[in-house]
Amino acid sequence: MKNKKLGGLSAYLGTIGALVILCVVLTIATDKFLTYSNLMSVLKQTTFTALLSTGMLLCLITAGIDLSVGANATFCACICGMLVKGGMTNPVVLILIALVADCTCLIPSYPPLV
Repeated sequence: MKNKKLGGLSAYLGTIGALVILCVVLTIATDKFLTYSNLMSVLKQTTFTALLSTGMLLCLITAGIDLSVGANATFCACICGMLVKGGMTNPVVLILIALVADCTCLIPSYPPLV
């Protein structure tokens, strides 16, 4: 019984240890790794993935396991990307368009994207 608890803990410690080692190596390799601008850049790049994974977590918690969540998020991101490339810069309009595009999965006769 004690070995199971230690096994689960050691798996987490291994992951955290690998992250610490990677950060130390990258800090030694380059002088710009631990700068404010680099950390903000990493946070900006992971925002979409964090929001998507939070939605997937809520989907799994409510036992609504559905593969089309990722496809719908990608569909909305593509629509918003095309609008931004076309010159649309109003964030309120982009959010509303993404919400409308995402609500297409709520129509019963509309097949899921996956």
